[in-house]
Amino acid sequence: MSQRTRPLSPGSMPTVLTAKAQARRAKTQVILPNLVEMQLQSFENFLNEGLRELFDSFSPIEDFTGTLSLEFLEYYLGEPKWDPNECRERDLTYEMPLKVKVRLVNKETGELKESEVYLGEIPCMTERGTFIINGAERVVVSQLSRSPGVYFSETIDYSGRSLYTGQVIPREGVWLEVETDVTDVISAKIGQSRRMPITTLLRAFSAIDAAQPHAPKTEFLPARSPKLLGRTLAEPVIDPATGEMVADGGTVIDEELARRLRSIAAQGGGENQVAVEAQRVRVGTTGEILELFGRRETLRRPKADALLDKWAAKDILSPTPEAGTGGRGRSRPVVRAYSYIDEETAKHIEALKLDEVEVITVHRYINRSLENDRARDEESALNEVHKVLRPGDPPTQESARSLLHSFFFDPKRYDLGRVGRYKMNKKIGTTVPLSVTTLTLQDLIAIVDYIIGLSGASEIPERGESLTYEVDDIDHLRNKRVRSVGELLQNQLRGGFLRMERVARERLTSLDREAVTPQAVISIKPITAAVRSFFGSGQLSQFMQQTNPLDELTHKRRLSVLGPGGLSRQSAKLEVRDVHHSHYGRICPIETPEGPN
Repeated sequence: MSQRTRPLSPGSMPTVLTAKAQARRAKTQVILPNLVEMQLQSFENFLNEGLRELFDSFSPIEDFTGTLSLEFLEYYLGEPKWDPNECRERDLTYEMPLKVKVRLVNKETGELKESEVYLGEIPCMTERGTFIINGAERVVVSQLSRSPGVYFSETIDYSGRSLYTGQVIPREGVWLEVETDVTDVISAKIGQSRRMPITTLLRAFSAIDAAQPHAPKTEFLPARSPKLLGRTLAEPVIDPATGEMVADGGTVIDEELARRLRSIAAQGGGENQVAVEAQRVRVGTTGEILELFGRRETLRRPKADALLDKWAAKDILSPTPEAGTGGRGRSRPVVRAYSYIDEETAKHIEALKLDEVEVITVHRYINRSLENDRARDEESALNEVHKVLRPGDPPTQESARSLLHSFFFDPKRYDLGRVGRYKMNKKIGTTVPLSVTTLTLQDLIAIVDYIIGLSGASEIPERGESLTYEVDDIDHLRNKRVRSVGELLQNQLRGGFLRMERVARERLTSLDREAVTPQAVISIKPITAAVRSFFGSGQLSQFMQQTNPLDELTHKRRLSVLGPGGLSRQSAKLEVRDVHHSHYGRICPIETPEGPN
């Protein structure tokens, strides 16, 4: 041997492991998990649950007259025609056929027609977490997106004042922004439309929310809540310690019953929540808005300064009888109920030297918003919202109502998802059930309350549990979620199903009712086009990197903030590109979600 060797010193002698030590070491070995399990699990969930959700949300499809309806029943996924290796060699797509059982119902005659309809091919995932499209292996990168819910932010204006913004981000649908400006008006902005005072939107929501069939019939309040007084029990209350009925459903809660409920909660028996009948809040008129957001107070011998910027709680009458009433003393209203008291009116009331005046105090944000509000009731508010959303079209009551309904109250077009609903309830203290995934009037009121609370106001009405008012850190991982391949494909298919539904509705109306069949009604072109565009030209569907096995694995586990519903390279701000402290130990700071940027 040409290489010289050195004798080992006694301290560096190689250790010979005993059989026991070897067995112990073997036990501590960590079994490597399946590193692409998330991709496989996501696609599996899409095939089992995502497709079922899609069919359920679009079933039934009715024609314009409501006579014919098309219902989706079970769906079937066939076996792929070729195996993955053959698809690679022959430049084919590894896919499986999707078929669905459809029932066509004629409500006039009661006739039923059932048949199986082919809905196109769905690419199939290989066991390595990839798709083979036209012979090339592709990977669908997971997207890191903002979790649906409501987020609040604060900006400092040039004048040094704090301006607050609340953004409602749904899973599916248009964004709603509620923000303050330098003139202290809270304005609402729906999507890309122009702003309107928040009170206009509140009035319009009030008109539609009152007619919502899915509006909650019951709400739960803590047993110790002072708000229980005067509310009606929705179901019987039973003392779990003795088993006796404390009160029956429909009972109005008085002082004594409230005390009894508190004592049951203190003993730790049963639920600390009491089911009461949900109150339907109305904010159509100025009076209803003032009563909701304001606080009544009685002023003794009021001066003009104390009256300024307040609202009259009821008609303020002149103490001298009106002339020409034939001796009958009838006082004339100086200020009507729910009218704003400006400087001139305040001086006039002071001159009357009244013993006491009842007024309503509201936050300056509501004051200024009502001043700028051109609507006076629910109908005029709906027209104002229609003018903002559809500037050219002349509004009618029916068109204005259906337009706002389609934007926020239609589950097919607007969906917060269970995640969004949970996060919203948690953030702003609402008690809307998780099954209601559209926006409600209760949410909008709570958002306005939260913005008033962020400004540090003391006159905010106490409506729910005491909240801590704080702005959100948008870049924190607790405000993000990963949308993997199954969810991305489901969202893409939703667009295809919407177009298919539109075509089906037109065909149900135009085709001959006797000869119509499910195959003739359903067009599969929108669905196949949606699938093809997602896998073929989608931003998150990429050719798999195959430099080496590690590169391949990295690609499958990558996160991206780009793609549909995400950021674009041009609009991504510096804060997004930065490494956030919540990323450490969770996201690689070298290969950030921004990629090479």
